[in-house]
Amino acid sequence: MDPIIIVAIVVIIALIFEYSNGFNDAANALATTVSTRALEPKNALLLGIIFEFMGAFIVINLTMLLGSILFFKPVADTMGKIVSLPAVGSEISNGEIFSLEYLGLIISIGLITAFIWNLGARHLGVPTSSSHAMMGGICGAGFAALGIGAIKIDVVMLAFLSLVISPLITIPVAYLLMKFIFYLVRNSDLSVKEKFRKGVIISSAAFAFSHGANDGQKTMGIISLFLLSAGMLQLSPSGIIYPPFWVILLCSLAMAFGIATGAWKIIKTVGTKIFKMRYEHGFNAQTAATAIILGNSFMGLPVSTTHVMTTAIMGTGSAERISLVKWGVGKTLLITWIITIPVTFIISAFIYTIFAFVFHTPKIF
Repeated sequence: MDPIIIVAIVVIIALIFEYSNGFNDAANALATTVSTRALEPKNALLLGIIFEFMGAFIVINLTMLLGSILFFKPVADTMGKIVSLPAVGSEISNGEIFSLEYLGLIISIGLITAFIWNLGARHLGVPTSSSHAMMGGICGAGFAALGIGAIKIDVVMLAFLSLVISPLITIPVAYLLMKFIFYLVRNSDLSVKEKFRKGVIISSAAFAFSHGANDGQKTMGIISLFLLSAGMLQLSPSGIIYPPFWVILLCSLAMAFGIATGAWKIIKTVGTKIFKMRYEHGFNAQTAATAIILGNSFMGLPVSTTHVMTTAIMGTGSAERISLVKWGVGKTLLITWIITIPVTFIISAFIYTIFAFVFHTPKIF
């Protein structure tokens, strides 16, 4: 097959996944603004689209500029190194030549698995993590094709710890920030609290920016992984993956378009089913989540923006009164949080193995 066609197919699949990432995570960017009625849904949607694109486009370029400073690196670099794939044209362990077709199949199946998982979550109205799904899908296909050696355990563990720890940190951060806000406005009348409506709009824009900054880079990293293995991209002199400009632009646009067609069932779950929020609650949850996500984004650490926002809402509600939080909804979210990586890993490995038997591609089984 013509290499240009293979590259085009893989990039299109990646952009479809990025689109699904946008609509699946629309709840994160829009839920609090819509549920508190700080903005009408259409206006909230427009706000989300603009700032999602800006976050995805600006922060990756900023981290590329700041890459010489300790701790600053793109999230795309981390996601692009979760698996180690042979260079196209090299010989692999079974004596076969690793072709562009083999490479494209591994990446495509990993992303398709994550996309299917996002679709299922959207249908059920359950917020899930596209980041978990992507990691599970890519690692599962890589494992089925090349064995455990294909998985870079140190990078995967770093990414996994970031995904796990960040939501746990967000609960006390949101709780303490909400208590501090309550203290500041303890003697204020309702007109002061109403001013949080503008604060919700500002914090919503900031959160959409941070969401694009982190989630937008993940697919950039996977496309860059494909291009590196294909010999179409080189690491920087410091060994960092910096996605090409066209990859940054296309992924930013796909993420923004996904937000534009966001899943309103998920928005309802995040925005209303955990607890009923007022303006100050929405401002607090989004501010706490933004701080956590942006901090991780500039250090190159992927986070589950879905779970960071969800736990920010839980921490915010707990500061008002613990009984206000519907912990049963949180239990459902926790289950999906735990099972996403192993389930997508198994599904992706299974799908790849079937394709390997049919098309005689490399496999370990």
